[in-house]
Amino acid sequence: MSAGDVILIDLKTYNNLGEVKLLLAECMWPDDERIARELDQYLTNDSRGLFGIMIDNELAGLIGIIPYSEDAVELKHIAMKAPYRGRGIGKKLIAEYMRDYQPSTIIAETDQDAVGFYRKVGFEIHSLGEKYPGVERFQCIQFYQLVDDSRQEYGYTDADGIIYGMDQFIGETDYWNRGIGKQLISSMQDYLIHQCQADKVVMDPQTWNARALACYEQCGFVKKKLLKEHELHEGQFRDCWLIEFSVEVAR
Repeated sequence: MSAGDVILIDLKTYNNLGEVKLLLAECMWPDDERIARELDQYLTNDSRGLFGIMIDNELAGLIGIIPYSEDAVELKHIAMKAPYRGRGIGKKLIAEYMRDYQPSTIIAETDQDAVGFYRKVGFEIHSLGEKYPGVERFQCIQFYQLVDDSRQEYGYTDADGIIYGMDQFIGETDYWNRGIGKQLISSMQDYLIHQCQADKVVMDPQTWNARALACYEQCGFVKKKLLKEHELHEGQFRDCWLIEFSVEVAR
C-alpha cells in the first residue's frame, strides 16, 4: 500500500492493542500508566475515535480524535512509526478522517516542535503564549471551502466567487478576555483572503452568544440570515446567525 492508498481502520477493534499502545506512546510523555489510561479512554468512550492505517500488514500510524464542541473535534494524538514518517501519510490520515466524518472544524494544540507539521498539513497556526513557564503553546485550526451542499444550506447556490467557512474556539478559560479571539479571526480572514483567494468568509454562531457576535462584528462580519434550529447544542437545536465578511463590501 502506498501513501496514496490511505484507508482508515477503527483501532478500537484492532486485534493487537499492545501494538496500538506502543504507537500511541510515540506521541505522549513516557509514562506507562498515563499511556494505558489514555488508551483505555479511547477504547471505552464512544465519543472518542482512534483510527489507524495498515501498510504491508503493519500498523504504520494512528490519529486520536476527541470531541471539542458540538461541531468541532480536537486532534488529540497523531503518531507514525519511524519508517513511515515524512511520506505524507499523516496528512492523508487527517484528510481521510475529514472526508469520512465531516466535522466543521478540526483543531489541535501543540508546541514549537510540531508547529511545522501542522502548518504543512493545512492548519492555520495561532500562538497561545506561554501556557507553562518557558513553554509556548499553539492552537492549530483547519477551515473549509463551501461546496454544493453547504452553499445550498446557507443560500449561496447562485453566488459567484470563492466562499470559505470558519469556526474557532478558545476552550481554555484562562485565554478569554485577552483579545485572542479578535486576533485569531483577523489573522484567519487575512489568510483566507490573501492565500486562498476567498471572496467571502462566513460563520454561523448561535444567537445567544452576544460576546462572540460583537467580536465578529468588530472584524467586519455582518448578519445575513437567521438559521432556525440550525445547530444541536447540549441536546437542543439552537438558532444561529449566518454572518458574512465580504471582500467586495470591505473595499
